[in-house]
Amino acid sequence: MSTINETTTQELPKSIVPKSIEESPKSTIEESPKSTKENWNKDEDVQTWLKNRQERPQSSDEDRIQQIGFWIITVKRDMWDIAGDVFQRPLPETPEKAIKYIKQNALKETWDWRLHPKGELYPEGELYVNWWCYMRKFIDDHPYLKKTDPFMNNPPLLTKEQKEKLKETQFIYPTLNKWSIFFKTVGLSITAVQDMVLVKFAEWLLKLAADRQMFRDEIMRTGIPRIVIAGKQLKIFLDEKKLKKFLDGKSDAKIQDRDASVTYIMEECSKILSERGIGIEILRKWEEINKKYTWLLGP
Repeated sequence: MSTINETTTQELPKSIVPKSIEESPKSTIEESPKSTKENWNKDEDVQTWLKNRQERPQSSDEDRIQQIGFWIITVKRDMWDIAGDVFQRPLPETPEKAIKYIKQNALKETWDWRLHPKGELYPEGELYVNWWCYMRKFIDDHPYLKKTDPFMNNPPLLTKEQKEKLKETQFIYPTLNKWSIFFKTVGLSITAVQDMVLVKFAEWLLKLAADRQMFRDEIMRTGIPRIVIAGKQLKIFLDEKKLKKFLDGKSDAKIQDRDASVTYIMEECSKILSERGIGIEILRKWEEINKKYTWLLGP
């Protein structure tokens, strides 16, 4: 496997390669012919990080800097395992399209493995390619982080404004991040947050099913999740008072029926798992557990 020399690095799309890569000194990892997976298996820092992300929160500035450092090093090597004219045709900007492109053109042993100490024995762990593509988007959304030293010797000094912006992104996966903020999760690992959100979703499905059994109408009742669509805005409410306050002055707002709420909850679950590349068997298992509460298109 080749390594990226100075000329080739300059040909890479700016959206893929942070400026710091061109300025960074050569690393022993860069010169190694082994894949990221092989190197990570022998890297104590990476293994500690993989273990910690299952047990500790990943929203601290230190953890972000560490992840960015790992990511930058992978850019310098793994891009060579994408077949075809990737340097003439940059990777798609969105993580979803980038993941699809890589899976169609890249070596599976380089990209298609689980980001977990137990590897393939742990289907609940996200795929490396998913982490890589969403981390790339995260760095593009926060350009000031491109100055990160890949070897973490000189982490960037963040302004108060930049730190506040980072707080809005507890996780790089957008759907999980959205629900993490909704449920105000603090100090939990990515696995714990995902489990908590899925448990909440299951609880909501149960409440919707009970509400359907007890009442024939579609009136919103406190504690029962209902989605509201106002123009292009979609929100979910559990409290009647907050719903009425939101509806005030919004003539285009419409409360959706219970079936729409069920569909939305199931779709959000699917997004959480698919964004992380969690195995389809996990999604099917979750759907099977909650099947008796989903009664979509039922009488």
